[in-house]
Amino acid sequence: MRRILPALTLVLLLVQTACAAATPASTATPQQPPAVSPRPTATLAPAETPTQPAAILPMLDDFEISSTSWIPGLPPGFNESSALSVTLSDQHPTSGAQSLELAFDKNDQPQAVFAYERPLDLSASRFLEFDLFNPGAASAVALSISTGETWEWFESAVIPLETGAQTLSFDLTTPNYQSAASNWAPTTPLRNLDHTQRIAVLVIPLESGSVFIDTLRLSESASGTLPSAAQPQPTPTPIVAVPPTFLEVKPLQFMAPAHASIEFEIATDGVFANPFDPAEVDLKVRFSGPGGSEILAPAFWYQDYDPLTFQPRGEPGWRARLIPTAAGNWTASAELASPALQSPAVAFTVQENPGARGFIRIHPENPRYFAFEDGSTYFPVGINMGWGAENPIADFTQWLDGLSANGGNWIRVWMASWSFGIEWTDTGLGDYSKRLFQAWQLDQIMRLAEERGVYVELVLINHGAFSATTNPEWPSNPYNGINGGPCQNPEDFVTDPLARDYFKRRLRYIAARWSASPSLMNWEWWNEANLTPIQNPEMSTWVQEMTPVLREHDPYNHLISTSSAAGAVYAVSQLPEIDFAQFHLYSPNDPATSFKDYFNDWSLRLKDKPILFAEFGFGAGGEDVKTGNRQGLHLHSALWTAPFVGYASTAMYWWWDSYVHPLNLWPEFAIFNRFLEGEDLAALAPVKVSTSVRNFPVHVLGAPERALVWIHDRQYSANAMQSAYDKLVREGTTPQSDWVYMPDPITDLTVTLESLQDGQYTVKWYSPISGEWLEETTLAVSGGTGTLAVPEFQGELAAKIEQP
Repeated sequence: MRRILPALTLVLLLVQTACAAATPASTATPQQPPAVSPRPTATLAPAETPTQPAAILPMLDDFEISSTSWIPGLPPGFNESSALSVTLSDQHPTSGAQSLELAFDKNDQPQAVFAYERPLDLSASRFLEFDLFNPGAASAVALSISTGETWEWFESAVIPLETGAQTLSFDLTTPNYQSAASNWAPTTPLRNLDHTQRIAVLVIPLESGSVFIDTLRLSESASGTLPSAAQPQPTPTPIVAVPPTFLEVKPLQFMAPAHASIEFEIATDGVFANPFDPAEVDLKVRFSGPGGSEILAPAFWYQDYDPLTFQPRGEPGWRARLIPTAAGNWTASAELASPALQSPAVAFTVQENPGARGFIRIHPENPRYFAFEDGSTYFPVGINMGWGAENPIADFTQWLDGLSANGGNWIRVWMASWSFGIEWTDTGLGDYSKRLFQAWQLDQIMRLAEERGVYVELVLINHGAFSATTNPEWPSNPYNGINGGPCQNPEDFVTDPLARDYFKRRLRYIAARWSASPSLMNWEWWNEANLTPIQNPEMSTWVQEMTPVLREHDPYNHLISTSSAAGAVYAVSQLPEIDFAQFHLYSPNDPATSFKDYFNDWSLRLKDKPILFAEFGFGAGGEDVKTGNRQGLHLHSALWTAPFVGYASTAMYWWWDSYVHPLNLWPEFAIFNRFLEGEDLAALAPVKVSTSVRNFPVHVLGAPERALVWIHDRQYSANAMQSAYDKLVREGTTPQSDWVYMPDPITDLTVTLESLQDGQYTVKWYSPISGEWLEETTLAVSGGTGTLAVPEFQGELAAKIEQP
């Protein structure tokens, strides 16, 4: 059942059919093809002004036939609707001889619903428009679109109506629709538009009567009035409502292991107009530990939620979090800057934690890699998990289970407007109280990752938020002047003083709440910042200004990175404030033959920094279960190639929700991890080899006393598999869904190594395809050279070479 939105007095249509009601809830995430890498809004030009002529695309309904498929929203299928009837009329047509009359009553129902139900593909369209004549009976109109197998309901903001003729335009690419997924906040992009089930016109009556609509159409630009945008104003520096007279700290647990998170409640009688503004309330907690150690952490405003109902639980209040770095006796004391107050110190005990390895840092012996504070190498093996769908906690639980059960230890999560972002149009600037549920959800994701030994790269800004052309969210951004923000253009975000101050406030809250997450690997400033109009010099200055702010509020000094699109070396990555670089690539080329050149180019420009391969995919347009590549060959090759050419991680695949999880490709991670078990990649380096077959792809990571070998047949690739599939189809044999591609066997291949010291070695052969250890052979190295006879194989073969 739909909930009534108090701000708009709009209601949700019940799912109509028993079939739809019985369909399992979809877990699909927004997937519209972007220009460079997949994001949830389409890459289209900004809307033209209503005075410009629209480029007309398909006409959906011109109402010129003898009957209509439109229906009034009547009980029991449609609740809370005052619709009466739908009739073809000769009154007020704008094209042809007929219009559609929508008749409604003015009663205690908030609106009248009129529906048009037929399968449609709206995924390639920018605007849905129609002409409307209002005799004066209606005050406003909104649009609803239902998509997917579950007929998921999306609802636009309203367009206020004038009396008389007008044209209404609804942008299908804006992320400002309401849905259950966003708890009915206007922050959701439309998804599954290629599977549109229903279009509904929602009329807000002033009195009983009718409106007339005509020429329901698709358009590339807006020719009419657009829905009213929310107009949040930047939050002014508030005045303290009730000055506090006391502070009291209470640990939620009085005993915890070192390097685990401990949470504290802070009680006070102070009442603050905006608890997110440090100019009003600068509340911190000082933690004192053994040997004079001290950690000063900012407190944050918190609302708890019931994990079953997702409803607020209890009253909001102050919290602080700590990761104690040593065992022993600790104390905590809250401190308020103005008025100057300090709580009595409360004691708690931290136990020894022999298994703790500390935070992730740059490797002290090999700066191309990562390491824990205890010196052990951390090699990220993982996948992107940018956001969830209707129930992110349930989504992440199953995805993280699949990854961690197969040895994965890394994910990348976005604080985007439609996922875990805490500041957007529904909040305005500098006050995150309307997004505390999203913050609580991110708490749960960090906890789920910690429980499974998975580390999180947390993306603070996605490029679309500050782009008007690529995955554009700028029209809805609260920093935009049209929404009351301080910026006239996206690039003003990094130069405008007020915008910078507001973002510093956001940084303080983010660091206060999540820096004490044991699962946090690093902060990422921007996803693909070169897709915004912000130029490198201005971005560099911004990073140099913001990094000390983040460091001040993050007492654990987590690593900081940023990223760029299209494989370009992003100049900002060279700044000393950026701890490591990131590489993104979407390409159908075989990773085994293409990754090395990219790495060589990057490593020459980014000396002594790890290069994390943070995004990869066959293409930016989407991968799902309909693909012919159900074996996951591109994922497989990316996992194996990246570490063998020198990256500080595997290549992190993008299509986690539509491709990897539905096809259960998680075992690919287990096969890779089984081979690497017990190995320290930071102690090895790529070495050149020669082969008996010219330019045969053989990759070796070596040290004087050992080597890892991965041999890859060029014919064992996603492109080669597709060619074989197409050939079978042309020959009249369509492969079944369980068809497995395998190239012809490779025989008589030898590999000559010159990286090993002289001596006798054991060669343990391994199948990267099945994950099984195979036969053992020997290798003699004399004069710095050893020739390895490779057993016959199909597709791929790997080996560990070590002295007995």
